[in-house]
Amino acid sequence: MVWHGWEVNGVRGQGNLPPIAGQFSGPLIVCGAGRSLWDDLANLPVQSSADILCINLTGVVFPRRFLHWASMHGDHFPHWLGLRALDLPEDGHIHTHSMRSGSEFFWDFENPGGCSGIFAALVGLALGYEHIVLCGCPENSDGHFYDPPGSSGTYTNSRPELDDRYF
Repeated sequence: MVWHGWEVNGVRGQGNLPPIAGQFSGPLIVCGAGRSLWDDLANLPVQSSADILCINLTGVVFPRRFLHWASMHGDHFPHWLGLRALDLPEDGHIHTHSMRSGSEFFWDFENPGGCSGIFAALVGLALGYEHIVLCGCPENSDGHFYDPPGSSGTYTNSRPELDDRYF
């Protein structure tokens, strides 16, 4: 079968390729909302040279500026942007898989996965980053960093075939 969509850095999609595709390089730290986020970040050997992409509510509370914010819940961005204590830098970018108010770039991936962590990894690849580190993206049912202690989530791995590539 002939593919009629776009492909960049091993990621395939359809519709219009966002003009930001392939414009970045180097390392990217993806900050998800998993319970392990803060420990994962603390255990990174080097953070200063990497760009940062926050996922979902993490972008509201992340303690420093970041360049990208991604979610599969694009309809939440108007609220999250209103809650963000530190503004995104002027060159910051909002990425979603569905065109919604508050989103800047719409990524119609061939298969975006079932969670924002996988979606964020795909965005990072499509942006051109060579090395992507996932923090707070354990893809398990341990819960979120904002959940009460002892509670767990209901995560289901919808894309097990990606485990070797991303996790």
